[in-house]
Amino acid sequence: MEKYSFTVNNPNGLYATPINNIVNSVSSFTSNLSLTYGNRTVNLKSMMGVMSLGIPNKAAVEIVAEGPDEERAIKEIKRILADEEII
Repeated sequence: MEKYSFTVNNPNGLYATPINNIVNSVSSFTSNLSLTYGNRTVNLKSMMGVMSLGIPNKAAVEIVAEGPDEERAIKEIKRILADEEII
């Protein structure tokens, strides 16, 4: 199991464009991917699930990957979050 915790550092929070990019990118991984914000956890492969969290700026978020390609999945998520200036 791989975990990645971060704080959103974007005035718009975690908004639709980066969420869409992450969901599209991670859908090809076989690992189970989840995102937790507050007391709610959703499937990171679900655009609507992630959007439903309404993650604002300065929010503490945790992503968990479990499966054969978990390391690659976390690495790709980190890359997208950096590219989209979320972290």
